[in-house]
Amino acid sequence: MVCWTINLLWLSLNSSAQIVNYFFILFNWSRLIFNRVTALVVFNLELVFV
Repeated sequence: MVCWTINLLWLSLNSSAQIVNYFFILFNWSRLIFNRVTALVVFNLELVFV
């Protein structure tokens, strides 16, 4: 019974760690895309205003 509970705890820890990993990956990608987009927009604005 104790072993089963430890197994369950371990499984939930693993899955939550995976979820956190996915969140980090998503966050990094969105930040990267956001940086690219803002750089492009700023570049285009500079072209327009020059």
